Amino acid sequence: MKTPEEQLEIDLNEHIEKLHHSNFEVQKLTADQIIKIIDDYKYEKRYNPDLVFSLACRSFGFEPIDRKAVTRKRRVVEARQVAMYYFKKVANHDLALARIGGFFGKDHATVLHAIRTVKNLLETDIVFKTYYEIFLEETKKHSMYLCQDIT
Repeated sequence: MKTPEEQLEIDLNEHIEKLHHSNFEVQKLTADQIIKIIDDYKYEKRYNPDLVFSLACRSFGFEPIDRKAVTRKRRVVEARQVAMYYFKKVANHDLALARIGGFFGKDHATVLHAIRTVKNLLETDIVFKTYYEIFLEETKKHSMYLCQDIT
C-alpha cells in the first residue's frame, strides 16, 4: 500500500512523462518537492510578504524594491529587518525563522539577527522607532490583506 505522498509522486511523474513525450521540457519532482512548492505558495499568499515589505519601505521613506534584492543599503536592510521582525513578533509568533527568511531570500540566522537588531534599535534610536511606528500604523490600515487564512 502506497502513502498518499508516494501516490501523488507516481501520478504527477506519469503526467510529466506524458508531457515529456509531447516535446515539453519538464523536470521530475518528488512528492516532498511538490508539497514544499504548494506549502510555500500558501505561506506567500497567507502572509503577503510583498505588501509587508512594501509598507516597511514606504514607512522608511523610499519606494519599494524587490524584497529579495541583494543590497546592503542601510534603509533597505532596515526595512527588510522590520518586515522580518513584524512576521515574528507581531503577525505570527509561531512562524518559523526559516520560513520568514524564505520570504526574503535569507536564512534563519539572518532573521534572528534582524529581530535582535530591530529590538535594539527600538530601544535606542528615536528616529528608527518613529519609522517603525509609522510602519505599524500602515499595517493596521492594510490588515485585511495581511495574514489571511488560505485553505
